[in-house]
Amino acid sequence: MDDLNRVDGFWRRLSFRLLPGCCVQCGAASTSAADLCADCHCDLPWNRVCCACCALPLPQSATLCGRCLKLRPEFDAALCALRYQWPLDGLVTRFKYGADLAAGRVLSSVMAQHLSSHLLKTSSCRPQLLIPIPLHPDRLRERGFNQALELARPLSHAFGIAMNAQGLRRVRATPRQTGLNALSR
Repeated sequence: MDDLNRVDGFWRRLSFRLLPGCCVQCGAASTSAADLCADCHCDLPWNRVCCACCALPLPQSATLCGRCLKLRPEFDAALCALRYQWPLDGLVTRFKYGADLAAGRVLSSVMAQHLSSHLLKTSSCRPQLLIPIPLHPDRLRERGFNQALELARPLSHAFGIAMNAQGLRRVRATPRQTGLNALSR
């Protein structure tokens, strides 16, 4: 089963048969049930050269980054399909702040594609549980939905991985991180 069918359900595929799709990035007509055309899919900033532990992008191929060599993190591995740059930054912004659910479908589809290829290589690292990071209730009221939950839900369904949306609770409102550098975040 291809990654799109894993993320998108029967009704989504049926609606595509009735109404042609279009690319969320360039607006071109889509010839498949994807919300991203083949050219825009190729333009995504894939994180192909990265640390095997923390997924930090690296300038050249190496097993681990300097930080992980010095002090190994408490987790086994992190996965990161894309680097945060154009056009990914725009898709994330549209999904997060504009409630653009089509952009969210693209993001979850890309995550499913990456997770699928990774699970095929290393079945011993299969996640046992997905826990979406919660929003503070004030932020949830402001945005109207939890983006992490909307990304985790189709992945949970596609791969048969349990999800616990109540596994964490945000107890204090934190300031927005938009515009902060990595160290400040």
